[in-house]
Amino acid sequence: MDRHMSALKRNRQNIKRKKLNRSQRSYLRRQLREANQMVESKNLDGLTKDLGKIKKTVDQTAAKKLIHKNAAARYKSRLSKKMNALAKNSPKDTSTTL
Repeated sequence: MDRHMSALKRNRQNIKRKKLNRSQRSYLRRQLREANQMVESKNLDGLTKDLGKIKKTVDQTAAKKLIHKNAAARYKSRLSKKMNALAKNSPKDTSTTL
């Protein structure tokens, strides 16, 4: 057990940071999981609406070094790829009048 005041303070800070980091990482995972569920359910409207928010979260998580910057780029790339494939395969709106 630590006895010095500075070591005790360092332990308290580490515990606080660990809690914060875990919550931020789980928030990121939850957003990515929800985005993948939207892709599976072919919910293009919801995905296009939330894509900017998800990418921002991924970038912020990488900036805080909770995930590696290449992992962040990979997440964003794969999500964009899935969205583009979904948009390409979705039926076009044919109700426009000439």
